[in-house]
Amino acid sequence: HMIGLVLILLGILIRLVAIRHMGNFMFQIDHPNKIVTDGIYTYIRHPSYVGSFLVFIGLSIISLHAAFLYLVFAFYLSRVAQEESLLMNYTEYVDYVKRSGMFIPKLWRKK
Repeated sequence: HMIGLVLILLGILIRLVAIRHMGNFMFQIDHPNKIVTDGIYTYIRHPSYVGSFLVFIGLSIISLHAAFLYLVFAFYLSRVAQEESLLMNYTEYVDYVKRSGMFIPKLWRKK
C-alpha cells in the first residue's frame, strides 16, 4: 500500500505543478491563443494527465481493483489523441512535439 500512496502523492504534486505553471491560462484546444512549452511542459506535453494517471494507479494498488484502470486510460488516451490531432495544425506545436515526450519526459532533446 505504501507504493500506492507514494504514486498518489507524486501524481497530485505533478498535477499541481502543471496547473500552477499554466496559471489562469485556459484555452480552447481548437483555437489556442498560447501553447505552454516551458517549465514542466518542456519535457512532457501532458503533465496534468500524467499526474492523474499516477493517482489512479496508486488508488488501484491500494484498493487492489486494477480493472477500472482500463477505463481511465481509455478516457485519457482518447482525450489526448483528440487534443494532439487538433494542435498538430499549429507549427509551434509540431515543433514542440519533436522536443517533448507525450507522457514520459524526453530528457534528450532534438535541436
